[in-house]
Amino acid sequence: MTDLVTVFEARVDADPTRTAAEFGQWTWTYGELDARANRLANHLIEAGVTRGAFVGICTDQRSDELVAALAILKAGAVYVPLDVDLPADRLAWMVRDVGLAVVVARGRFVPLLPATGTPVVRLDADGAQIAAASPARPRGQSATTPVCLTYTSGPTGLPKGVPAPQRGVLRLVVDAGYLPISPVDRVAFAAHLPFDSALFELWGALLNGACLIAVPREVMASPRDLARFVRRARISTMFLTTAQFTEVVGADAGALSSVGQLLVGGEPVDPDVARAALAHHGGTLLHCYGPTETTAFAVVHEVDDVPPDARSVPLGSAIDETPLYVLDELMLPVPDGTVGELYIGGSGVASGYWRRPSQTALAFMADPFAGHGARMYRTGDLVTRRPDGVLELAGHKDGRGGVRGFRIDLGGLEPVPNAAADRGDHRMTAYLLPDARATEPEPAVEARRALVDESLRADAREPKMDDWRLSTLSLLHELPHDTVLEIGCGAGDMARDLAADTRRYVATDSSAAALDRLRARMSQDGPPVDQLELVVATADDLSPVGPTPVDMVLLESVVQLFPDLDYLRRVLAEVTGRVRDGGVVVVADVRNLALLKHFRAPAADELVVHPAWFRALPGAVDRIAHVEVRHKRGTVADELTRYRYDVVLHVAPTVAAEPAEWLDWGAEGDPARSATPPSGVDGPGPDRGGRPRVVPDRGDS
Repeated sequence: MTDLVTVFEARVDADPTRTAAEFGQWTWTYGELDARANRLANHLIEAGVTRGAFVGICTDQRSDELVAALAILKAGAVYVPLDVDLPADRLAWMVRDVGLAVVVARGRFVPLLPATGTPVVRLDADGAQIAAASPARPRGQSATTPVCLTYTSGPTGLPKGVPAPQRGVLRLVVDAGYLPISPVDRVAFAAHLPFDSALFELWGALLNGACLIAVPREVMASPRDLARFVRRARISTMFLTTAQFTEVVGADAGALSSVGQLLVGGEPVDPDVARAALAHHGGTLLHCYGPTETTAFAVVHEVDDVPPDARSVPLGSAIDETPLYVLDELMLPVPDGTVGELYIGGSGVASGYWRRPSQTALAFMADPFAGHGARMYRTGDLVTRRPDGVLELAGHKDGRGGVRGFRIDLGGLEPVPNAAADRGDHRMTAYLLPDARATEPEPAVEARRALVDESLRADAREPKMDDWRLSTLSLLHELPHDTVLEIGCGAGDMARDLAADTRRYVATDSSAAALDRLRARMSQDGPPVDQLELVVATADDLSPVGPTPVDMVLLESVVQLFPDLDYLRRVLAEVTGRVRDGGVVVVADVRNLALLKHFRAPAADELVVHPAWFRALPGAVDRIAHVEVRHKRGTVADELTRYRYDVVLHVAPTVAAEPAEWLDWGAEGDPARSATPPSGVDGPGPDRGGRPRVVPDRGDS
């Protein structure tokens, strides 16, 4: 049985001058990467690393991760990714749990490591010594040594280490029947190294002679930047978590059209999102499924069509060397079409959990269908098998959930509030929110006016809000704004900064108290802004404003308070009539229905809108010629930037429009998502969310 290092070195020998990796403007050939890894491997061996030892990698640089992972394997050891974004106590626990022989790190991350006496090889400070080490290839690798040890969520509150077998990685990427990778491919390196899809990215490229393209972390946070990057870098093969895929497609359905082989996984894919992507994607779209315990992907499904009535995207069929069993509680196979628990066998199954014998015994067991010492993994997922062998997800048997592609064992959350209670700590550490969609929304706008007073808006002035405010102002300055009508100005976050740059700025709000507070605040801030006029008016009755056309109508952070989409449509139809040809209507800070299920704390009674609803407005609302949906920008990663977007409606003379084809966004059976779309036709609907202010994101742990 061969090992990863042997396969890689065969690729080096076949063409050492071929580009192995690109990091921005820097490139390494296969020969250069091999030599760098050999030197670091020999340096590690001199530092005492032996076959089968665990060696940590603690850095945030893609080039460091690549050369360190390869060097550790060449030294015959197992690499252990240490996520620099983890809390210090969790990182310290992992280092102690593994028992690392050495840590390879950048100097600035060394203070994150616990004081255990573990030797540290500093890639920067020790650079001269590493460069002086022998470039000869070390020997002594074993195909039975795991590739890496990564941690996944555990039911006790502590994560579980899972060793990835070399044969499992080889079956994933070498001569893989589900997805061919060749030396002409350019594979995105986008995942965090501790995430098991990084196994597919790194070794899918290097073991096939392809080029690995490092994607900067900040690019992954912006759908618009990611779309530009994949085109400019000519990426041909890429994996995205379902949450990333949903966000990118929601911002621009054609953003990934240039990626010939696109893989998506981590959570079930929304059929509406898949359908939208397929309309622009001419390559291969694969839905991937597989727990960490079975080495990344075990099941894949090529998505080439999504029927209009589809409620889900299938999990798919097994990849090579991966038998799948759908069993009842007696561990007997169930007939096709019957719900059973999924068990996965084959070469990708890990040996068990590191130092967790009791949990290993519950999840890993002898495979009675394969024999010869084979093992299988109990997934806890309920599935049905179709007559064609394709699996469909039917639910979960255990307490697991998912957060943006990262598995969360809900039992791991329970010790947090329990520990607080044991200490006599009476702070709130967890709470339950009822599903707001179970209640009917209030139809009356009058009932909301009390929510739009100065207290609602003024108490949100946190430091994080400045980043959000500047992001919106940057957008507004790009657009025509000589004369502006703002609807629902509240505390005047935009008016106070933008009005001075206009010839006339009319700011309206339904709350007279809010306008009085804004007037007082501006008098304290400095000289009066003569261009600014404050008018009490509601969004659906702008008669106090007068009919003078403007260059921009702005609705900023106010549509959340609208009762439904029909009201929003009526308001947009009214305000577009007040905009000059060539002007714009800006709907800023809209909460994104496409991402609502990934957000931690959706509370009651806010309007949440799918971006597709706005894209369907041309032809449904007069004079809207073009729609831009812009992902919310910002340097702070929180609810205000990750789960919201801005919309720019470009206004032009009325022209006859062809009727649009509408999709049923209520296909999931949620009646709250089936509200009346523009102009009375069936189409995308809203959801009701909440007002949690600025809340911390759930994180990727």
